[in-house]
Amino acid sequence: MTLPGGGDFAPFFHAHRDAIQRLLHRLTRNAADADDLLQETFLTAWRKRGQFDGRGSAEGWLRRT
Repeated sequence: MTLPGGGDFAPFFHAHRDAIQRLLHRLTRNAADADDLLQETFLTAWRKRGQFDGRGSAEGWLRRT
């Protein structure tokens, strides 16, 4: 995954956090569950960052994650 800021994950997280959290809240209908899933989503994204090849959008990749 090409991360903004020379590999710094924080700008990537801040750019996509709100959209992913809204999606998770809609799916779970529970703020606490959505928060837990948000953490898991970005932890998985960090671990699998090398698998993102840039052909699609980063947000779409996160949604599938």
